[in-house]
Amino acid sequence: MDKTDQARLAGDAFLSQYFLPRRHAYSRLEVELGEAATAAGIKDKGRSYSYEPVEGSDTLGMLTITAHYEGTYADLILFLNRVDRANGS
Repeated sequence: MDKTDQARLAGDAFLSQYFLPRRHAYSRLEVELGEAATAAGIKDKGRSYSYEPVEGSDTLGMLTITAHYEGTYADLILFLNRVDRANGS
């Protein structure tokens, strides 16, 4: 296997590990956020999403989520910890 093939395989592995497929991103993130909020005991007050393509790429984009939650400080910290540790699977 030459270096070009190795680089392609490494790039594909990186994308599959750290990026969500666009067709599943919204639903997977919705589930992860909902589970984290429920486990932390905070109240979901709504979310909005926006998608923007990444300039120079035909396949990558950035999903921005604006979310509103209500809870105690301790519960919000627990929620953030759960979101931080989420792996997107």
